[in-house]
Amino acid sequence: QIQKACPIFQGIHLNKTDTKKYFKLLLLLLVLFILFFVKSNSIFFIKENSSNNYEHKWPINSTENTIQGSNLNYECNDEIKEIGCNCYKDSDCINQNCVKYPNTSYCSPKNGDIFPEFVGSDQYNQKVNLYNFGNQNKYIIIELATTWCKACKTLADWLANDNLEIKNKRWWKDEYIKVKELIQNNELYYITILYEKNDRKLPNYLTAQNWFKSYPDENIPILIDEKKEIHKWVKPTGIPTTILLNEKMEIVNFSTRGINSSFDKVLKIIK
Repeated sequence: QIQKACPIFQGIHLNKTDTKKYFKLLLLLLVLFILFFVKSNSIFFIKENSSNNYEHKWPINSTENTIQGSNLNYECNDEIKEIGCNCYKDSDCINQNCVKYPNTSYCSPKNGDIFPEFVGSDQYNQKVNLYNFGNQNKYIIIELATTWCKACKTLADWLANDNLEIKNKRWWKDEYIKVKELIQNNELYYITILYEKNDRKLPNYLTAQNWFKSYPDENIPILIDEKKEIHKWVKPTGIPTTILLNEKMEIVNFSTRGINSSFDKVLKIIK
């Protein structure tokens, strides 16, 4: 039977013992092939959704390739430095914005810069391209957070579970209820990017999944920054950090800490 099923064995006379050995060999080769295919196409079975659609309801931007944002894979050896590189003066930077930090200075994002293209796994185990939220006629709030950050948890608990503990925070304003309404009514995109888990190590898909279990809001994508690419680009000095973008992925309000400036700005724009 094995000779009929496998032409390569035709003309070879096999006894019963040899047949069993060859059959086991074929099974082993089949298993190795399947394992190779799975590993090369879907590490941890993360679903690729780069162009056509998402199983969840995230938007699709058919013109995402027309958005030319900042470079996340930058080198700092060039004379003109990319955002994220060390600098001494504004003219060192590609965007003419050298900003002093506590220990050094960096080429820093500023209003008008285009946010970089970023692809991260979400709470549904999908690969999500941030640029798919562009060109949807909506503003976008990007939140940088970690799972160990208490203020991040408080914010997420209010957004997802309506926990009013947030009103005890000194940075709270009652008018921020309007921001939550905009998110719930799908008039404003709000995207959480997690760049560290509780042990201060890099996050993975389970980090997003567990965050969603604690703070379930199907209007809010939870993406993982597993290489800390966005973190290195933004360089937050406090978290949560929120950045407001327009539909062209241009920065409308850049901040390295807190929610106030972005929340205040969006309330001035969206009446």
